[in-house]
Amino acid sequence: MASNEEQTVETKAQHVAQILPPGKPSDGAGYDWMGPSLRRMYDDVLNEPVPDSFVDLLKQLHDRQKKQP
Repeated sequence: MASNEEQTVETKAQHVAQILPPGKPSDGAGYDWMGPSLRRMYDDVLNEPVPDSFVDLLKQLHDRQKKQP
């Protein structure tokens, strides 16, 4: 009997196989969409606002560095 983790990996692999176009990654067939898709996702992440809690942490770090000789 397969473990839950093995079943999860198998399910994810099946999902990926369904959404990826046919062809081997090494020959580049059907993978022309990947670059632009990754760029869009990266651009979306870059445009997300920085959480206030992270900004506060950066300010605290900056203040500590200013206090050190």
